[in-house]
Amino acid sequence: MSRREIQKKYMVSASRRNDCVASDPDNLVRLLSGDTRATAALNNGIIHTLLISTKDPRNILTHSELKKTLGRCEQVCVNLTVTGFGGSALEPFVPEWSVLKGSLVELVDFLGDPRRLVWCFDPIMEWRGLSNIDIGLFKEIAEYFSTLRIERAFAMFYRPYKNSRLDVRDMPVHASAFAAAMVDVCRDLKIDLSVCHMPRLHRRKCVDASWYASLHPDHDCSLVGHYEKVKKPTATYCRDPIWDVGWYLPRCKHGCLYCYAAPAAG
Repeated sequence: MSRREIQKKYMVSASRRNDCVASDPDNLVRLLSGDTRATAALNNGIIHTLLISTKDPRNILTHSELKKTLGRCEQVCVNLTVTGFGGSALEPFVPEWSVLKGSLVELVDFLGDPRRLVWCFDPIMEWRGLSNIDIGLFKEIAEYFSTLRIERAFAMFYRPYKNSRLDVRDMPVHASAFAAAMVDVCRDLKIDLSVCHMPRLHRRKCVDASWYASLHPDHDCSLVGHYEKVKKPTATYCRDPIWDVGWYLPRCKHGCLYCYAAPAAG
């Protein structure tokens, strides 16, 4: 492959800033089709990997134009956040887990490889009587994901952003013990769990160019070196850079109180 052909490929995120799939799939179609000034390069370019971050992936399967657009990407991967808070005051418009899991077999089939689906258990927190620091809840969700043959998961305790308005400030005193228990559950299920910001349990990047290359249908590693060489903001920055086509507006529809993009009053 020539240098020119390599430069036409992109790794794209949609999106760490907003749940584009759930909140605004029509705009996501425009972004991925190069129909905006910011993403015009995608009009003639090839998306090597599209990483979708979402709490509700159902539009991937039911929105016809989005599904068609995703089908033109060489590879689609999904970071699916399931916290157990769906439908609660913390995540008022996120589907409950019992509703969401009914679509995941079809989602894995669409992605073409269960390793392209990663479970994110984030944030872990206690707030006004709500808590997902519950190993029974964690195990229930993990066991279902294990039936889908996923291989990776991430977890992170709530870390308030400077503009957070929730009355939660510190990790619970039993965080280390719970983190260790989560790792044990996942080990038994053959799921490799990384707990962000926890010593010895923080094992990998949540955005990993080498991982996407290994899953690529053609095992295309042409972009890996480029992404690994891009300077990261700090020495502790633990994810490879990726072109994020989303932004903070329009506001995500989920209404999560802990959201760092548009926090609601706590």
